[in-house]
Amino acid sequence: MKILLLNPPFLPRYSREQRSPAVTKSGTLYYPMWLSYAAGLLEDNGFECTLIDGVVPGGEKRLTTYTNSENPDLIIIDTSTPSIENDLGWAKRLKNMFPGAFILLVGPHVSALGESIVSEYPWVDGVARGEYEFISLELAQSIRNGKRDLSGINGLTYREDGKVKKNKKRRFIRDLDSIPFVSRTYLKHLKHTDYFYAHSKYPIVAILTARGCSYGCIYCLYPQTFSGQVYRPRSIESVVEELEFIQGEFHPLREVMFEDDTFVIDEDRTVELCEAIIKSDFNLPFSCNTRPDLSYQTLKILKRAGCRLMCVGFESGNQRILDFIKKETDLGSIERFVRDARRAGIMIHGCFMVGTPEDDHRTIMETYRFAERLNTDTAQFFPIMLYPGTTLYRWAEKNGYIKVNSFRDWLTREGLHNCIVSTPNLSGDDLVRFCNDARRHYYLRPIYTIRKLLQSFTNIQEAIRNLKAAGNLLRHLIKY
Repeated sequence: MKILLLNPPFLPRYSREQRSPAVTKSGTLYYPMWLSYAAGLLEDNGFECTLIDGVVPGGEKRLTTYTNSENPDLIIIDTSTPSIENDLGWAKRLKNMFPGAFILLVGPHVSALGESIVSEYPWVDGVARGEYEFISLELAQSIRNGKRDLSGINGLTYREDGKVKKNKKRRFIRDLDSIPFVSRTYLKHLKHTDYFYAHSKYPIVAILTARGCSYGCIYCLYPQTFSGQVYRPRSIESVVEELEFIQGEFHPLREVMFEDDTFVIDEDRTVELCEAIIKSDFNLPFSCNTRPDLSYQTLKILKRAGCRLMCVGFESGNQRILDFIKKETDLGSIERFVRDARRAGIMIHGCFMVGTPEDDHRTIMETYRFAERLNTDTAQFFPIMLYPGTTLYRWAEKNGYIKVNSFRDWLTREGLHNCIVSTPNLSGDDLVRFCNDARRHYYLRPIYTIRKLLQSFTNIQEAIRNLKAAGNLLRHLIKY
């Protein structure tokens, strides 16, 4: 039995699995990580899988070669909100080519809107809601065994005799060690030098050490629609074993990215993992996603273990807005965290978001001034991005603040983030303009330029990263 797992062609360097899917100004391109986890589990259970990333150079050509020579029984297609019309188009095209194949759509967008997708698009046979490794495996086993009754596959929404069936909700995977290393799948199916994170050294490999985030930020896509709000870590031994495997098998390699929603959510576990990494043979730097509430002692241990950079969602410089979006932090803690990280020698990539219900022209300027005061190594400024299935999307929809008619309008023509929301205080155009101006002012400050030049002169790897990211960014700073 043959299975195709597809990240469909769309705009070049479009990151479907990014938390806000888009083409980035920095050139960042995410791995198709969740597809890779599913492929690894399917292959471990004896299925013949082909994983194709259609957005990397040569990806669409590879897909054409595959469809001209193979006849898959199951086609698993990743989706996202901005690309969903394109993704459905690819699903239809593949269904016409392989009418006997089961077309399964996956990802946060269809997890939130599964019933309507299956109901409205007859070429879609089913949707997996949430994590889909074991949904895919059980579906593949049913197809292989000729079993027509799919009612026992929890998490699956599908069509049967012209009717849409929604099976029970699936429990989140607790034993993450039961899923093969995602890096093994990368090694077999992908070219790791195709992927780039602007804040990280290049080349990079991205993995998960845990899933789920127990915090309740009302805008955050993956915990609300896909990976859940229950924190589930892998064992320390499994993570260290994969890190040693990565270092031994990927060449060249400069860094590993821990793509957990919140890598440091359990501070004791973070310390335990860092101590195990220090004792292991793994000696590459790593970066991670975190919150601004770590102690200085933990930051020092992270640095000793190899932590080079942390991506942190500061979001706003206004406390009222932080409270509204349920960030569960305060401005003073954020400033202390940045000072402590700097003392520990860890760089920070700061993420800022404008356009929440409480924002106005005054508060978004507060956010920019706060970003300047923090003066992190890199920073990004986004208009608020809302996605089906999140609390903030439901709020905007209820109040009539969503001002577009098509999911494609989530992006500009070039694939950059657009703003679909206009509130009484700020229009979508106001927010996009502010983010472009904030980015330009932040990166063109003389003090920032001097700092990056000094960093580049003293560290050749940082110089390479800075040059690669700066080239992509400058093109957009000039254009926008």
